Amino acid sequence: RSYIMATSYQQLAESIRNKQNQRKTELNRQDNNDEFQKPKVDGYGFQRSEAFNFELYNDIMSDYLVWMFACGADKLMNQNKGVFQDLLTKANNEEVKTSVEKDIFRTYPDNIHFRHDSTDGKCDQLYNVLIAYGHYNDGVGYCQGLNYIAGMLLLAVKDEECVFWLLVALTMNVLPDYYSKGLNDLIIDQAVFDKLVSEKFTDLHAHLKKYGVDVALFATKWFICLFADVLPSETVLRVWDAFFYEGSKVIFRAALTIMANLNDKLMSKKDLGSILETFK
Repeated sequence: RSYIMATSYQQLAESIRNKQNQRKTELNRQDNNDEFQKPKVDGYGFQRSEAFNFELYNDIMSDYLVWMFACGADKLMNQNKGVFQDLLTKANNEEVKTSVEKDIFRTYPDNIHFRHDSTDGKCDQLYNVLIAYGHYNDGVGYCQGLNYIAGMLLLAVKDEECVFWLLVALTMNVLPDYYSKGLNDLIIDQAVFDKLVSEKFTDLHAHLKKYGVDVALFATKWFICLFADVLPSETVLRVWDAFFYEGSKVIFRAALTIMANLNDKLMSKKDLGSILETFK
């Protein structure tokens, strides 16, 4: 058993080294391509300003196949060889297909990989992951918000089958009822978060209530997308590092940190619209 584990990690390390070398090649090519100069685009496809520190950014970013081991997605994939391709071959749920098709180009509209004119195949990969998931977890089907998670996973991990099993492990093991039709655990966690805000940010909580701002108005998107459509990509990936290792409690930590950072701005707002705008 220990030999198998060692072999798996050796293979993982070699895969990561290969992907890191590939990433360096891509970044060098992008630096020499005028298309990527105005504005500049990072290695994950997001536009950055001229003042953005690319050198520091590239130093802290890495490949994320280790997430497979952290959440058990590697075991799921090894125990279900061929399932992903089989799901794509037999996909016949028109409701799932229609829902996924609507969301593909809504996913990170400012990212070059998910635009209508993208030719690198990321949109097709995202479609495959979401279609396969919708048919695998037929009790849920497809849930809006999963496109942002799957999209970010594809940008980081780059392998659509790995992303599919990461999505399965995340939604069925780590957050089993977050994406159910009743969103049961999501609703419970929203109530817990509201309680935490009232205890840790008493004045802010009262201020939000005064102007009719319930935490569900802004935090539902945070939780269901795991901050993927809220925070910068490099921050999202750092949060996910902790999330895949420690579980759902990391969601509360991240959400409370955002509240702490926005506290003064929010307290200065005097109407519903400006408060909600601050959360964007």
